[in-house]
Amino acid sequence: MPATALRYVIVAACLLFWCLIAPVRADPAFQAFLQSLWPQAQDMGISRATFDAATRGLEPDLSLPDLVLPGRPPAPERQAEFVQTPADYLKEPVIAGLAAKGKQLYAQYRPTLAAIERDFGVDPAILLAIYGRESDYGRARDSRSAIRVLATQAYLGKRKDKFRDEFLAALKMVDEGKVRLADMKSS
Repeated sequence: MPATALRYVIVAACLLFWCLIAPVRADPAFQAFLQSLWPQAQDMGISRATFDAATRGLEPDLSLPDLVLPGRPPAPERQAEFVQTPADYLKEPVIAGLAAKGKQLYAQYRPTLAAIERDFGVDPAILLAIYGRESDYGRARDSRSAIRVLATQAYLGKRKDKFRDEFLAALKMVDEGKVRLADMKSS
């Protein structure tokens, strides 16, 4: 191998090695945005330790739908309820199966659902309908970090205020020990 070619191989190997060992740095603008939310989080009683654990090194997830990315055209809609015909989205056998499972869960968890209705004013039928349709009653497993999804939508989404509030509410749930950060998953 000629000396010039060997130099190129060595330089390429060094660059590759440097890329692999270089620390990953979070997007500074995204991190600045997250830090701008600290006063609101603090006002809600969220500890600095929880806030830092949730936001340290967090990167926006640019694969999410409904993002407004500067310099890029809007992505086509992907949510089933917006791209399928009503007949395809509301297939009777699927809805009948969800309704049957919802009735079973209502009977099984009646006291808990009654407490939720009393404390939060949410009708159990509505709660079960949303839970069924959105997650097939927990059988659909999502792998994305809910904190990352909410933070990204708060930063780049079409409904920033809504997702900012949800991001802070999620941090509050983590801070109060209602869910572990690692277990908070989303679609």
